Amino acid sequence: MNQVAIRIVRTLHDEPHLEGRRLTARFINKQVEDRSLDPRMVADRHDLDAADVYRALTYYHDNSA
Repeated sequence: MNQVAIRIVRTLHDEPHLEGRRLTARFINKQVEDRSLDPRMVADRHDLDAADVYRALTYYHDNSA
């Protein structure tokens, strides 16, 4: 995907998500950790850069209660 790095924002029902997308950091985390999917597979399925998946995972772990 050719784009500038996607940021994590909190404007979708106050849920952290990828800017311009409806994919939340929690959803990305569930795909990778709960479903044991490879981050690159998640990126391919949702037309993201793998770096965006890792950003979402990092955000989730840095900010989860």
